[in-house]
Amino acid sequence: MATYVGWLLHKIVPSIFILWALSYIYVAFGTIPWIAAIFYGLKPAVLAIVAAAVIRIGSRALKNEVMWTLSAAAFVAIFFLHLPFPLIISSAAAIGYLGGKWKRDKFLVIRGHGKANAESVLDDTSAVPDHAKPSWPHALRVALVWVILWSAPVPLLIFWLGSNHTRGSRRDFFSKAALVTFGGAYAVLPYVAQQAVQTHRF
Repeated sequence: MATYVGWLLHKIVPSIFILWALSYIYVAFGTIPWIAAIFYGLKPAVLAIVAAAVIRIGSRALKNEVMWTLSAAAFVAIFFLHLPFPLIISSAAAIGYLGGKWKRDKFLVIRGHGKANAESVLDDTSAVPDHAKPSWPHALRVALVWVILWSAPVPLLIFWLGSNHTRGSRRDFFSKAALVTFGGAYAVLPYVAQQAVQTHRF
């Protein structure tokens, strides 16, 4: 979605092609000293971008002691206890659901953006238009289309490489990752790193 919005607003090259190009250069030429030096130089910049994003997101979400406690508990669970990422997410969702019913003032920490919403097409206080309202038939149609698009290449992959090939296991792994993670790379990366390295040894 972010790639599509960026394309609509600024006509930028979709980031997936940039990632493919960088990945290919790293795998094919990463041992060449001057190329390796460029990638090493990018690491501090990427770290700074991630740190800035964490601070920005945290400043909006961590508004009280309950949010700070949940954040610290999630960090301990994944970094020190190595608990499965889906378990952490589902636990946080359950706590948020129950907390939103019992202590709404502590859990409803992200509200409207004030003046920033003045120029929005749809802000937090506007009535939802009919075409944007949730609908089970529409949701089922969308789900059916994407299930077909996802599953169509699977038989071809199995026929070409066999059911036990590494790419088959990667297909299953990243399909599961897409189902249990949300929120972009900051949510996906911990799960991918945990499972790919510790479990699958990719």
